[in-house]
Amino acid sequence: MRYPRAYLVFDKTSDDFSEDFFQNISGLKSKIYLSEYSKRINSIEDELLEIKLVDNFFNESENRYFLVMNNPKLFDFLLAYFSDKKLQIYWVDSANSVQDASKLLSAIKKVRDMKLILHDAISCYYEALGVFKVVAERNLSSKDEWVEQILTKYLPWRHKTTLEAELSVLLKSKLRFGIANRIDLQSTTLSKSI
Repeated sequence: MRYPRAYLVFDKTSDDFSEDFFQNISGLKSKIYLSEYSKRINSIEDELLEIKLVDNFFNESENRYFLVMNNPKLFDFLLAYFSDKKLQIYWVDSANSVQDASKLLSAIKKVRDMKLILHDAISCYYEALGVFKVVAERNLSSKDEWVEQILTKYLPWRHKTTLEAELSVLLKSKLRFGIANRIDLQSTTLSKSI
């Protein structure tokens, strides 16, 4: 299957569908790929694994179907079918796109790990402070202002670091997150080559 590829991710339903069902409603001449239904293609399954991780990260849902097609135009009636299935669309322009997305997701998780480590460190500090107060029967002679700043200013869980926000934007950009029809792929030359 050629690039670019559109990965349509949607909630599992009770609908009785097949690869042929989606092939027919897509109106595409090129073959579509439906995870768990189509004959396994290792290169697509490898990409799917990474797309699943990204989708689970953004949507916090693991029970989803994955439909892959290599056509730049997603027809309105195909999108209408998905209107009640929490459709999310990811585009993979090349094999490097998925590798970059994987690296970006890993980096976002590292930043979140850093926040957890800082939270644990602050917890350790306050446990030690509690022991000091009990044994010494008094407060510290002066406060550790930097610990207070980390806790109140730099560690609010609702706030993202600038790096985390930038990484998320770059990840969504790399996979053209949520874009249904790609204007940049609509040229007649490209459409014919796909």
